[in-house]
Amino acid sequence: MLNRVLAVGLAGLLTSSFALENGQCERPGELSFNFRDLDIKMAFAILADFAKYRPVIDHSITGSEPMTFVCRRWDDVAQDLAVRHNLRVEIKEGVMYVSKK
Repeated sequence: MLNRVLAVGLAGLLTSSFALENGQCERPGELSFNFRDLDIKMAFAILADFAKYRPVIDHSITGSEPMTFVCRRWDDVAQDLAVRHNLRVEIKEGVMYVSKK
């Protein structure tokens, strides 16, 4: 899944640093990334893939923004993005659902 996500966001990757490895971070489940302009849906797809969930993201969600997270738990990042964009994130049976409130 991440390969498809990265292929779609290749332009952002060429101008941004990106690390989904725990190697930079001390605790398991943490990640770091830095994008100049990342689509909100793409961010949730990356987080779902990192957490080994299948993403189901409402197509009506729009917008992008610069995003920088350094050694933060993926679920904290997801919650932060959801609050900022008035979204709901729900995890059920191996699926991360993201929708508008």
